[in-house]
Amino acid sequence: MRILHIGQHHELLGGAEVHRENVIHGLDARGHVNGFFGGSSEQEIDEPLRRVLCRPAWNSQSLVRDEDLERALWKFAGQFRPDVVHVHQTPYFPTELYDQLAALGVPIVQTAYDYGLLCTNSWGVLGDGTPCSGGPGAKCFENGCEKNYPFSPAAVWTAKRRLDLVRDLVDVVICPTEHMATMLGDHGIRNVVKLPYFPAAKDLEPVSLHERSRRTLLVVARLEREKGVDRAIHAFAEVLLRVPDAELEIVGEGPERDALQRLAERLGVEHTVRFTGRLSPEETTERIARSCALLLPSLWMEALPLITFDARATGTPLVGNRIGGITAAIDDGVDGYLVDAADPASFARGMERLLLDDVHWQSVSVATRKRFSQYTEAHHLDGIEQVYGRAGREYRLSAPLDLEELDARAVEDHLIRHVGSLEGELASLRGGLTGRLLKVERFAAMLVSRALELRGTLTRSAPHRGQPVGLDAAPPRASGKGSRRRA
Repeated sequence: MRILHIGQHHELLGGAEVHRENVIHGLDARGHVNGFFGGSSEQEIDEPLRRVLCRPAWNSQSLVRDEDLERALWKFAGQFRPDVVHVHQTPYFPTELYDQLAALGVPIVQTAYDYGLLCTNSWGVLGDGTPCSGGPGAKCFENGCEKNYPFSPAAVWTAKRRLDLVRDLVDVVICPTEHMATMLGDHGIRNVVKLPYFPAAKDLEPVSLHERSRRTLLVVARLEREKGVDRAIHAFAEVLLRVPDAELEIVGEGPERDALQRLAERLGVEHTVRFTGRLSPEETTERIARSCALLLPSLWMEALPLITFDARATGTPLVGNRIGGITAAIDDGVDGYLVDAADPASFARGMERLLLDDVHWQSVSVATRKRFSQYTEAHHLDGIEQVYGRAGREYRLSAPLDLEELDARAVEDHLIRHVGSLEGELASLRGGLTGRLLKVERFAAMLVSRALELRGTLTRSAPHRGQPVGLDAAPPRASGKGSRRRA
């Protein structure tokens, strides 16, 4: 089978990209031919099985269409001739991408790595941090969600459009948890298949307690707000009050690093908190295997962190925030602990149970490894192949479009893209005007209120009872020294 994989980032920026490449390599080993088309902010690649277009990751002007990407995709797809398309992470690729892929005349499969199909900024929570039922629209503005991660009105419109296109054009959607599968189904996405991940590293073995850094707690994450690393530092400061020889190691890089280091200094724990920066996958796995516990303090609705599978394979217990897919990764009190990461005391208690009781740690580690045994690369790849077969059966177009006919549709495509672009601009204008109109209405209401107050004041001070002075009456003249009233 010839499989065309689509992904926004060529580089391995996170778990989604690591998992995508592991799937590609695994399918290669099974005899499939895999091609990849994607973007990069750093490099351009033009090879028979890999086409990477150098473009900015985020560009508000290309959320609907991107002519350079369109031309490169058609050329690569025409040369590769796929039997199936597998869409991975593409949050900032143009929404028009789905129409282009549908025109290839082959089944389309998509993996949902996060809640991005249901949320403009992929966080899946409202402005106050509570979980959202999903669905881009007016509530994205009504609940202050832009406080979590800023977005424009155009981004909300394109997120809604993307969800509509996935409903209409994608044949099967893969997701890692039952929670996400239910939410996707609630929003009208048909043919959702739950398929958990597998460890990124191969041939992992459990590591006994005496081989570990017994007092080391670990966070592996991008240093960005949604990962909640600041909560782990706050909770760790509580841990040190009862476990003074504990250490916190933070593996990862990102824009929040300086702020997190300042937080550690402000809390007086800078000497026991180590920032390693980004490490290689092998080094990261080694740190997981040697730590006492892996912490998952995320604020947003994680789908199912890939790193949890490496932890399970090595018998490393998990302590994570009770939100989203993290709840599927931990059986509370059995193979880890679910905590309220916003409450440092709650988070600290979960860590201390593993730090202070060796017997308890051993039982949790054994339970963690038992749960891991069912999640293997072979199981996942079997599932992927079954999904491709299912997508083929679900595919409804009986006459696939020949790529050579695309030129005959140029005018129609041109019009469709311009209509989409105009709709996006109108949505953006509408969002901006709505905000301005609300401000005008509030100002007008204030003026009316002040006018009524002034009218009441003038009425009480009117010179003739029963004849109130109106707002349009001339103000009384000030009488100068020596002046007198006419008879």
